[in-house]
Amino acid sequence: MRFSLFHLTLALSAISSVSGSCFCSPANGCKCNCGHSDLTPDSQYSWRGTGQDGYVGNFNCGPNEGYNLASNQNLGGDGFGWRCLYIKCN
Repeated sequence: MRFSLFHLTLALSAISSVSGSCFCSPANGCKCNCGHSDLTPDSQYSWRGTGQDGYVGNFNCGPNEGYNLASNQNLGGDGFGWRCLYIKCN
């Protein structure tokens, strides 16, 4: 079954009770834990910023490394090639 925006919305609804920011995609599931995570490039993603900044990139991810996903933003988009995620613990 193709992962659609509907399924992504359902996944975000399921994690709405989690305090903290989450990155979700079909191949990676939802990653909400602080610290580093490996990512598999995918066709869609969403970011639900609820308190922690996130950083995504190809090689290095961390505070001030990679593309910043702000703690107060909800984002989503098509394909990405990122290989790592870092969610900053407060």
